Amino acid sequence: MQMKNLMNPSHQTFATTFIGEAYPPCTNPISSLAPITLRELKLETHHRGRVLIVRTFGIPTRLSAIQSAIEDENKDVDHLAIQNLPLTAVTEKVLPSGAIVAIKEPYYKITADGGVMIRVDHPSDFLHLESGDALVPVRLRSIPGQNKQDKTSTQLKENGNPPGVVIGRRLQTIIPRPWVCAKMRRRICDAFSIATVPMLACIWVIMSGRSMMP
Repeated sequence: MQMKNLMNPSHQTFATTFIGEAYPPCTNPISSLAPITLRELKLETHHRGRVLIVRTFGIPTRLSAIQSAIEDENKDVDHLAIQNLPLTAVTEKVLPSGAIVAIKEPYYKITADGGVMIRVDHPSDFLHLESGDALVPVRLRSIPGQNKQDKTSTQLKENGNPPGVVIGRRLQTIIPRPWVCAKMRRRICDAFSIATVPMLACIWVIMSGRSMMP
């Protein structure tokens, strides 16, 4: 019975990952490591004596590792994966959007699907930094959207609309808010008045022509 439970996918979940040759964690203090940027990384290399400082963006995910998109001071972007974290680790707390993190002696590798990523196998090689930390590059200290949650596509669409205008959800019609109604009514009335004069003149000419017919 116990064996059946282990073999039944509904009772057990297994996370898989490809690992290379075992390597020790970095034991050097972060202050003793020389900075490195994303464009300097070399594939399948452990960059000994170096530290990569980046900022996360987007929504983190978790498969076998907690993963997120990252950018460095040059605005280059890449993919970061933190392995071997406890199952109780909260994804959004490990790699929240906008966090500044340091990776000691980063390992840049090719993934099983042919992509690339910075892989951290030892959680102790991964550190959160405050934006005011002296180790943080100046360009990473100001965080776009800091203290703001990621917005939905609907919120972004509404932010892009002109001030005072709401886009109808079904008909996509422009509905003016109360403070612009008076101005719009005035413009509509003026336009109607301008258009009405020549229209009435045309009607008068037509009716006059008919009355003159035998």
